[in-house]
Amino acid sequence: MQRLIREFQLYYRDRARMIFAPEVEKREFMFMGFDDVVRRYISFKSLDSLRTYMADIVPRHAYYSVGLYKRPEMRKMEQRGFEGAEVLFDIDATGLEGCSYDLYFCEECSHEQQKEMQRCPSCGSERIKKMDWLDEACIRAAKAEVKKLLKILREDFGLGNDGILVSYTGNRGFHVRILAKEFLKLGKEERAEIAGYISARGFDYEVFSSAGGYKFPKPDEGGWRGRFSRALISVLRENKMDEIARDIEEGKTIEKGFMRKRRWILEKAVSRMKEEAATVDEAVTFDIQRLTRVPNSLHGKTGLRAMTLTYDELDEFDPFIDAVGLSDSPVKVRIMRKVPRFSINGLVFGPYSRDEVLELPAYAAALIVLRERGKAEI
Repeated sequence: MQRLIREFQLYYRDRARMIFAPEVEKREFMFMGFDDVVRRYISFKSLDSLRTYMADIVPRHAYYSVGLYKRPEMRKMEQRGFEGAEVLFDIDATGLEGCSYDLYFCEECSHEQQKEMQRCPSCGSERIKKMDWLDEACIRAAKAEVKKLLKILREDFGLGNDGILVSYTGNRGFHVRILAKEFLKLGKEERAEIAGYISARGFDYEVFSSAGGYKFPKPDEGGWRGRFSRALISVLRENKMDEIARDIEEGKTIEKGFMRKRRWILEKAVSRMKEEAATVDEAVTFDIQRLTRVPNSLHGKTGLRAMTLTYDELDEFDPFIDAVGLSDSPVKVRIMRKVPRFSINGLVFGPYSRDEVLELPAYAAALIVLRERGKAEI
């Protein structure tokens, strides 16, 4: 690992000017080292002092608060002089379709397989380690969720590009933050409501029901009302119910018995509508003390840079090229667990099997070693 730590050190020394944090003097910082020591309750008066500190300690992970404080170094919240907190959304590919775990490893006997296992078929141990890999498909899936989130923030909350910040985490996900001042003072309950709204949690078409029948929203309405209406109309038309679809477009009441006999249509419309919802970690959004990655710091599980992105950059963004921060200096690696074929910095590597010894560019070696698939040899 010392060889890779040296690569991190060179990065923070040679690219110090890239390290950035807005309103740096109002943020709390936290750093986790390669020795697993956590340094918290740290503040800086300037970007230069932050950059110097990171070059000195060489963090494996670097974070700063979404909260803004008068005295960010204080340990107790009531002593900090809270000024507000940006609203943070966390989108992680883990859990999205096709982006779960790719390797199951027995910590007792070292048996490994790609098929899920709760108990090792070789030794019977239940000490199973689930492992994932960073690949293009998962990044695409996470980017799709980011786009859905941004669409909702623009259409339903009226936010423009200057009020939103998109960041790649350096691993399998993205952070989206609302920077607009009117959101800074929101409490936990309001933030939880926003997260629930983004996810379309709790949507119930029965709110459109009355004694006289179903009075559905018109398709040109905003928010989830309009999205549901458009989804319902499309489902009706697919099933040759054009007259009912036209009635909804014209704002007419639909006879209750007709719809209740065809409840599957309503359920399908809700399901289709929710395809436009974004998958976010709601527990992250309501937490005003949450931390996010320092821009252009290196992620300790990949060696890739955490990066801020504009909306226009998101489509073409490729972390395996754009977020590469380590050098191409050769690093000798012994493969400990199966490594799939992967591409980084325009080159293709793998697949590799256990006990292979390879000399790889530092950026490729870091991905293998930091994801616990191999060990760097001196």
